[in-house]
Amino acid sequence: MSTSRPSGPDPKYAWSEITGKDLPKRSPEQRLGDFHEAHYPFDEATAQEQASRCVQCPRPGCVMSCPVDSPIQRWLELTADGRFLEASKLVNDSTPVAEICARLCARDHLCEDACILNGPAEPVSIGAIEEFLAEYGLAHGQGVAVAPANGCKVAVLGTGVAGLACASELVRRGYAVTFIARGERPGGFLIRGTSTLRIDEEIVARRIAMLKEQGVCFRMGVVPGKDVSLAALQSEFDAIFVGLDFRRARALTVPGGDLPGVVQGTEFVGHERGEALAGIPGVDVKGSRVVVLGEDDTAVDCARTALRRGALEAVCVCPHPVGALACCRREYEDAEEEGVQFRFEQAPVSLSSNPSSGRVARIQVAGTRRTSTGGWEVIPGEVREMEADWVILALGAEPEPHLFEGDFGSLEGGRGGSVAVDACQMTSIAGVFAGGDAVRGPCEVVVAIRDARLAVDGIDRYLTERKQTSR
Repeated sequence: MSTSRPSGPDPKYAWSEITGKDLPKRSPEQRLGDFHEAHYPFDEATAQEQASRCVQCPRPGCVMSCPVDSPIQRWLELTADGRFLEASKLVNDSTPVAEICARLCARDHLCEDACILNGPAEPVSIGAIEEFLAEYGLAHGQGVAVAPANGCKVAVLGTGVAGLACASELVRRGYAVTFIARGERPGGFLIRGTSTLRIDEEIVARRIAMLKEQGVCFRMGVVPGKDVSLAALQSEFDAIFVGLDFRRARALTVPGGDLPGVVQGTEFVGHERGEALAGIPGVDVKGSRVVVLGEDDTAVDCARTALRRGALEAVCVCPHPVGALACCRREYEDAEEEGVQFRFEQAPVSLSSNPSSGRVARIQVAGTRRTSTGGWEVIPGEVREMEADWVILALGAEPEPHLFEGDFGSLEGGRGGSVAVDACQMTSIAGVFAGGDAVRGPCEVVVAIRDARLAVDGIDRYLTERKQTSR
């Protein structure tokens, strides 16, 4: 392991003399043959070199834009000095489930977008270095550290990213944790609606296995409010964290949007992961023309998945120009290399069917333009037609307020069917905390992690105060 900066460019000017790099990746031909991640982590030398490009600016935009306030500048400095274990500890201390966050965080729109080098040169490869450090720490024994038991029990509802982050942080502080979730397999939306092209199942399974090894219990197939009441949980546990993935995919609200052959993207890329190569029953795109409506990471996942399932072509129809896409640049570039086509500044206005089969056969799209509010609108009269054997919808998600079943309905609601919380993530019921989708509706992975960390702080404070008042 290196212990000092590599010889070469003056650190003050490394950003201009060292070319910025992202994670290395497999060839498009290799990638199209499976459903694994395209990228693999930096080696030590590359991570150290790329970290040395950080200019250590006095007002680091990367830190200020990070929802979890990760000390990015400091762990980049440590990495540049070859002090990888110290750097990985900072990453894992600030970001529970850092190995998941590093793969799924929208860094293009957060830390790397705010990097002072973004413009004069390539921004520092913050996300790639974070992934290296997260994996380095795990490989060198920096797993879930368990504090001595403090005698308190916490129920975590939901095994998605918010729940996993909350449990990981609770275990570090000595709490006994039990997951309660409606799915049969742990992982929530990470395995139900996130493509293996962005995060391999093994990464999520490894985190779950780590938690099990540290004594965390899992009660799966249990629907809160139906199979177990809030009152029953309150009698068994000292505190509760609600981190359920309450989201539903948006429908297409144009004529023909409900035709046979129109499917939701999360169902298309979602798994059981083992079914991905065979395809989802009833959605056989082999030899078909596939049109994906949307421009976020799920949309790109759908198009890339379609090609792997034998589609003749896969086209993403995006209302924004290429520079304003909601997906990560890395995912867009990977998709282009693999043969996905993009139609920018276009949006669907109607779908039409094959008269004999009744299935979708064509999609009518119109040009779009930016509005003064940053959105987009259809340009009247600019309509063209595309052939489509399948239309896959990746139009984003909205809250699905299943939470209010049974006595969970006593929780005060927020906007759009979400759960209202205070600054400590506590709901209207003392001892019940919430974060992620349940509070905000569909949100970024890093925001859900921030909520979970704040909730753990709140749980700590709440239970400490309760102990003091009961003396």
